[in-house]
Amino acid sequence: MAKTTDSTFNFTQARVRLAIEQTAAGVLPTDKSGRATFSDSDCRYLKLIAGKSGGGSYYFVSRVGRRCLKKKIGDVGIVTVKEAREVAQKMRFDASNAALLAPRPEAAHPGRPLGEIFSGYLKAHASGQWLPKNRRKRPTDRTMKNYEDVFNATLKRDFDDRPIEDLASGLADLFRSVSSRGPYQANRMLALCRNLFNYAASTGDWPSSSRNPADGIVRNEEHHRTRYLSDSERQRFTTALMSGDPLYRDFFAVAIATGMRMDACRHMRWSDLELDSNSPCWNVPRQFMKGRHRDVRVRIDGIADLLRQRRTSTPRNCPWVFGWRETSDGWEPLRHYAKQWETIIRKAELYTEDPSKRPRPHDLRRTFGMNMATMRHSMTAINDALGNSPASVAMTNRVYAQVSDEARERAAADGAGDLSFVREFLRSDS
Repeated sequence: MAKTTDSTFNFTQARVRLAIEQTAAGVLPTDKSGRATFSDSDCRYLKLIAGKSGGGSYYFVSRVGRRCLKKKIGDVGIVTVKEAREVAQKMRFDASNAALLAPRPEAAHPGRPLGEIFSGYLKAHASGQWLPKNRRKRPTDRTMKNYEDVFNATLKRDFDDRPIEDLASGLADLFRSVSSRGPYQANRMLALCRNLFNYAASTGDWPSSSRNPADGIVRNEEHHRTRYLSDSERQRFTTALMSGDPLYRDFFAVAIATGMRMDACRHMRWSDLELDSNSPCWNVPRQFMKGRHRDVRVRIDGIADLLRQRRTSTPRNCPWVFGWRETSDGWEPLRHYAKQWETIIRKAELYTEDPSKRPRPHDLRRTFGMNMATMRHSMTAINDALGNSPASVAMTNRVYAQVSDEARERAAADGAGDLSFVREFLRSDS
């Protein structure tokens, strides 16, 4: 099929998918927010809005009187082209629907926008002035950051400037839509919405006598992820890594050799490294550790030479080991690596359409811990090496105690249990 370059075309399931894929790949132009808008030649009130994240939604866009109305119909994959057209036609010619779509008149005392309620919720929750019924302590900074991330990813685009009543009426559909892309993220969004409605009830933005709309939605079932790279997968991954961009090659090599989270690796600073000592170490600030209990000191003997080599090629004014770009405000750390990760795992023939089986960057951390388990390190030692709090030993045991005797015997036989694949990679790069 030829490239979809015209912003107006006859919508079909195949053409819509192609438009979304080409937008995500950067083939088609987008606006400043990274979105592209397409019109259906068969129904001029129907629009498709696609984003660089690979998602797309149908919208009804028309004028009623002097007002320009825009209403989301549903996400591609949940709503078919035929269904979207039928809804758009009904919205256009049904006067009652058009009236419902129109903004509330100023005299009607509209409720506060959801974004404003969320800002108040963050302040009250962080200070401890308002807490959910199941909490007695103030949340950690990490929890508050997670709330912001979930809001920005799932609610901000469509509900930031709309009253909370709109979220209440569309929450079930939104939950199904988000679940189709990420069931766990949908659960986090549902928990946040439940808190938001409870908070809004305490401030008068939601009737305290009304039922919380989130209470009637059943969460998606969650299973603890145990994916890690096997011996053969690690070798293929390393081979693919060697032929990639040096920035991302070194970035992922540090992640798999230290077992630290990707966010900590992104923010690795030269000032946090002790490269010139007899025992090279990386002092990981507590802000990048789960729970923020303490700073963590990580041995980096195996990657010290790689880091020394990076230091010689890094601009002196760049504080980051993995500096991304220099701006008027200074250097920024590496921000995006999803595309490079996908390129590497495709080259290593590890990519699969099943997300549960497809390797993710965080699986490098799990691979590090599993490697220690195959070498019969204690769960306490593994927990400490990963920088977890002492209280997390039980969780560590659930994840890493699954290593079979066969895996241990194989690791001992071929020497893969001592990160030899990382050292081999480092030797070939020098």
